[in-house]
Amino acid sequence: DWSGRKIAYPTPYLSFTFSDTTKIRLLRSTTMSTSRTCSSCTNDLTRADFSKNQWQKGPNAKCKGCISGNPPPKKEPENPVPETSPSPELREPAEDVVKKEEEEQAAAAAAAAAEKERIEAEAAAAKKAAEEAEVAKKAEEEKASAELAAKLKAEEEAKKKAEEEKIAAELAAKKKAEEEKIAAEAAAKKKAEEEKIAAEFEAKKKAEEEAKKKAEEEKIAAEAAAKKAEEEKIAAELEAKKKAEEDAKKKAEEEKIAAELAAKKKAEEEKIAAELEAKKKAEEEAKKKAEEEKIAAEAAAKKAEEEKTAAEAAAKKKAEEEAKKKAEEEKNAAEAAAKKKTEEEVPAATVQTQETPKEPVEKKEAAGAKAATENNDIAQKSDEEFTKEAECCIIL
Repeated sequence: DWSGRKIAYPTPYLSFTFSDTTKIRLLRSTTMSTSRTCSSCTNDLTRADFSKNQWQKGPNAKCKGCISGNPPPKKEPENPVPETSPSPELREPAEDVVKKEEEEQAAAAAAAAAEKERIEAEAAAAKKAAEEAEVAKKAEEEKASAELAAKLKAEEEAKKKAEEEKIAAELAAKKKAEEEKIAAEAAAKKKAEEEKIAAEFEAKKKAEEEAKKKAEEEKIAAEAAAKKAEEEKIAAELEAKKKAEEDAKKKAEEEKIAAELAAKKKAEEEKIAAELEAKKKAEEEAKKKAEEEKIAAEAAAKKAEEEKTAAEAAAKKKAEEEAKKKAEEEKNAAEAAAKKKTEEEVPAATVQTQETPKEPVEKKEAAGAKAATENNDIAQKSDEEFTKEAECCIIL
């Protein structure tokens, strides 16, 4: 870029500025401050908040929090405190941060190499153009530039070597301290492990002794229990034998009593059976006799009923005939009286005299019909009573 743009390289780096007169100025950029603004979160942070690779990027540096994805909260920038010499704190970043920084460092180195090649090509072109325009002046400038470059290079190499030696010394001291710390931790851990193993062995030994003692006690208790069980078994066998003898004796007595009871029961059952048979026979004979007497009584009752029915029928028939005869006689007498009365009345009142005697005749006829109906009802009632009495006799 020929407009005066600065190209940043990892510290220490060279900045080239090209003017219209093709003057080359080699400047050395140093970063001696102890704080820097993060290009991502814009916080003014200390040297410890940046990795070595990011710190060398200058204004484009990013803090560890932004690289790991956990940026710190924004705060007001503070005035940096100057420091005579940089004393970087060597802290191990997280694995992903280191990996990202290494990738960014490799990319920055590649970009720096490409930029350097581009600048060299541009410088060569500019140099060639300058040689064609001003050969003598270019030679002097190149000589001065070469001397200055050599001087700066020597200073840069000396400073770089001193920084590398300082870093190597710090790393060696840190490594030694880490090794001593690890050795002390290992020794303490080993001692703790040995004490732990000794304590576990002692506890195990004590537990085994207690288990052995407990097993002995359990064995003695088991033997005692077995002995007691054997004694109980013998006592139980004796008790069972005694009980069996008693049961056998008792059973024999029960069988004897049962045989006696069975014989006695059989005799009683035979006696009861004979008595029942005799009783049954007597009952059957009594029943048979009662049946015969019942049949004779029914026959006598039937005969008496038939005679009664015949007598009732004859009486009924006689009563009907008498009632009929009486009704006829009353009717004839009424007709004769009506006829006699008609003959004695005056001829002028023929119509009245003819209608007047009709009333007693009709009354007489009605009375005769009523008497006949009553006689029929009596006869019918007698028939019904006879029928009921006959049914009762049949049921009996």
